[in-house]
Amino acid sequence: MSESLNSVLKDFKYSVVKPKKFYNQVKDLAEYKNVSYSYFRNKNISFDIFEAAFLNICDDSINETQIKNIFKYLSNNLRESDEEDVKLIVMKIDNLRINLVSKYSDFDFTDTPETSENINRILDELKLLKGIIIDNIKNKNKYIEKEIEFDMVCNNLLYPEDYEDTNVLPLLFYNLSVLSNSKNNGKRFNDRFYRAFLSAIHEKDSVKKKYYINLANLVRQANIYTLDKKVMNVCGFINYQGTTYKTKLSEKISKLELNPENGRYRLDDYIVSIDNENTSKYDDAISIEKTGAGTFILGIHIADVYSLGIPTLNNESIETKSRASLKENIDKNAISLFVEISNTGLIIDKKMLMTNVTVSRNLLYDDVSKILTNKANDKLCQTVVDLICLYNVVGNTRLPDFPGPSSMAHSLVQKYMLLYGCIVSDMASKNNYPILYQVDSNKTSEVTLNQVYCDAGFGDINLNTYARFTSPIWDLRSFINQTSICKCIFDRIDIKEKNELKLTLSCLKNKINESNKKDSLQ
Repeated sequence: MSESLNSVLKDFKYSVVKPKKFYNQVKDLAEYKNVSYSYFRNKNISFDIFEAAFLNICDDSINETQIKNIFKYLSNNLRESDEEDVKLIVMKIDNLRINLVSKYSDFDFTDTPETSENINRILDELKLLKGIIIDNIKNKNKYIEKEIEFDMVCNNLLYPEDYEDTNVLPLLFYNLSVLSNSKNNGKRFNDRFYRAFLSAIHEKDSVKKKYYINLANLVRQANIYTLDKKVMNVCGFINYQGTTYKTKLSEKISKLELNPENGRYRLDDYIVSIDNENTSKYDDAISIEKTGAGTFILGIHIADVYSLGIPTLNNESIETKSRASLKENIDKNAISLFVEISNTGLIIDKKMLMTNVTVSRNLLYDDVSKILTNKANDKLCQTVVDLICLYNVVGNTRLPDFPGPSSMAHSLVQKYMLLYGCIVSDMASKNNYPILYQVDSNKTSEVTLNQVYCDAGFGDINLNTYARFTSPIWDLRSFINQTSICKCIFDRIDIKEKNELKLTLSCLKNKINESNKKDSLQ
């Protein structure tokens, strides 16, 4: 632990330091200079600081009074955490206890018996702190201890410190009772297993992949869970062709009203757009709903410029295209992508539709902050909260410590627009639809007609390409791709027409890349 950080902890020798004072001392240190006070409190940075001190107790002087004051601080500031934070904190406490015992089990304390006493004192205090935190939330969730135990076992099995250590795998059998303590654990374990394996595939890590296949075989031998088809497929056990059950998204679509004359579905969803203050043309909007199955149905609705009947793929004037703008309280045509996502970030189902929508609100970035501050009990506030909640699980990402609320709102929109581009480009590549793929997810980069690997930040083996679709009013690439995908999916053009379309896109691709080169030289 750094000398400067150790000096910050010395204040606990005299009293229980107030959180604000502790933060003011910590924020001047190099490793925490970009951490805001709210992030410091909400993400329990203080526990990480104390953890580092405890694990280096033989190198740093921490006395009995200091330990007591530190745990008083933790008890006061962690007991009011929400359920998800409680789970994370308790897992951190258990891991710290395990690491302390492991690190100092063979340590010779002959010359420093007081250090040995302090370690035992810390272990006792950690056990007490865990009980205090759990008891405080038990009135909300009486099963919280079982859930935390399940999370601990899953993490130890799926993310061991050493993937080549074969002694890790027997943990599965030692913890059968923990893994089987809830009827929902099977699905939760499968989802986590799937995401972990996909991550190993993207990293091209053969050691991890071998470990996960061995783990899958042990799960089958233990006969506690039935590995679902997506896991069996990714492990190479079967050829998975998709689920046979009816998803919540398919149920939703089956209930929508279809206009047979134009092939459009009428949506009555609560839809919002989120843009900066200079926006006057609204290309994209979002809807979200939680299902009874614990999944999210995300709707990403893009202004339908194609339906205006613009005859060519060349860059028509923005004024002509702006008639498609998704202004609030006006019926507009859209190209909607619905995605059903589990609460662990797994894409369960997806569907692209031609729709007729009415946006409820055109929001600015700063409006999101005001909505969260006011916390009104209405559909608008719930929509914003759910969008943030889903952001936290999509693609293994977490909301960072943004410098301002506008950045948070912008990141929400950016993430979901990237998701649209990844999913639709994947559809195009699998069906040989001609579109302009991005070489990477940077909007100024070159485009290509050939499918290329492009990591836009999503932990799904299928989402490895990207193309721009979500700004068809002002962005030429989005307009070209929307036109092309609509011709292929909804107009169902034949092979000859596809080849002609591909030739047209090839010419436009060259123009776009030449233009990008000129811009980069300026």
